[in-house]
Amino acid sequence: MNEQEKKILNTMKLQYLRDAFYSRMNLGKLLERTERDIDSACNYPLEITPDMYQEMFRRNGIANRAVRFMPIESWKMLPDIYEVEDTRIETQFEKDIKEIIEKNYLFSYLKRADILSGICRYGILFLGIDDGKEPSEPVEGIDENGRGEGVPEKNRNLLYLRVYKEINAPIIEWETRTTSPRYGKPLYYSIRTTENPYMGAVREFRVHWTRVIHLADNREESDVFGTPRMEPIWNMLLDIRKLLGGSAEMFWRGAFPGYAFEVSPELQGSLNDVEIDSDAVREEFEKWASGLQRYMAMTGVRVHSLSPQVADPSQHLEAELKAIALSIGVPYRVFIGTEEAKLSSSQDVRSWNARIDERREGYLTDFVIRPTIDRLIGMGVVARPEHYTVEWPDLNILSDLDQADVVLKQTSAMAQYVSTGVDQLVPPREYLTMFLKKTMGEARQIEESAVKRMDEFPEEMNVPEGDEEKKE
Repeated sequence: MNEQEKKILNTMKLQYLRDAFYSRMNLGKLLERTERDIDSACNYPLEITPDMYQEMFRRNGIANRAVRFMPIESWKMLPDIYEVEDTRIETQFEKDIKEIIEKNYLFSYLKRADILSGICRYGILFLGIDDGKEPSEPVEGIDENGRGEGVPEKNRNLLYLRVYKEINAPIIEWETRTTSPRYGKPLYYSIRTTENPYMGAVREFRVHWTRVIHLADNREESDVFGTPRMEPIWNMLLDIRKLLGGSAEMFWRGAFPGYAFEVSPELQGSLNDVEIDSDAVREEFEKWASGLQRYMAMTGVRVHSLSPQVADPSQHLEAELKAIALSIGVPYRVFIGTEEAKLSSSQDVRSWNARIDERREGYLTDFVIRPTIDRLIGMGVVARPEHYTVEWPDLNILSDLDQADVVLKQTSAMAQYVSTGVDQLVPPREYLTMFLKKTMGEARQIEESAVKRMDEFPEEMNVPEGDEEKKE
């Protein structure tokens, strides 16, 4: 083969390899389903309506728990609202707040509003006062910031509180003036309430924003609309419905195995035109399945039981629940329930408590409690204080058993501290503050009490050997 023929052969080989490469590429593109839509394949909706959120919250227990979980945990320990720290003094503001909390169940309604606001994008708390005006009229004395600087003292009463979710309190008019502090916020709501649930009578009335506290959790771009708590976990909730519904149907069908009816082999070999009498077989089977007859009389027919295929859905369900807990930022064992939560590590518990503290201080205090109290002050329902404090209880406070264990260990440590002579190296005050983590005030108080006891009961104090005369 000469050089010219070799060049032609090499060119033909390269062309063949090139054609084979592009053919495989085109075949891959042909076989690949580029138009596949995961949401469509899994039957996930592209848009979730308020009615869908409401139905899921009402009918699905896991969705209901996911919506209620954060509010229930946040309001488990109620805050203390006061004007002065001295508990011996009770100001008029503190008396008014205490009366509203006890008589009007303020915290209970705020908790309910917190729950309902997470079903869709927001919820409202409607404040009913005795100012003699219609709900559609603004409350006199409330400025555009939601406060009432012109109301000097209490001159009105709170009659009632009502909570509504978005679907029953749509916004019908907005503030469009760019010069207003309320630009882009609601002006009027249309509240729909069922006066007689048995008759289905629905009343609808217009309410001015000054009579409403607007709650929206998980706000991002908007100050009005929050992210529904079910939105990030919607696909998982649908998966759980499939798992639970499918497994229930699987076990239901598996509890009653299927049966196959076939002509006896002897008859099949001798007669080619033998057919099963379907009506007779059905009649015998219904007598056996629906009645008390425990036998089936079959002529020339054999009955075979079909073994059901039953699978355990628990692992799949656990994976979905873990995904939901991860999505809403809750430790899995805490989300599952109290018994499982007992097994959670102390680190998980402290991290979870920090998350609840962040929500209480960053959302409930600033966007729920203070706006409500400020509005009540502006309405003249609560006396105006110079300043008030909203203080939440410490979630990391130890239980009685844990406190007893800590006291026992600290007492043992102090006994060894004294008996081993470590006080010669580390003075008592430094030991109390640095090692036992007491505050400086607590350490000083312990020292003063010890000195006082030494003065009152000197005979009980240990005297070094050889100093018995001094003791006498």
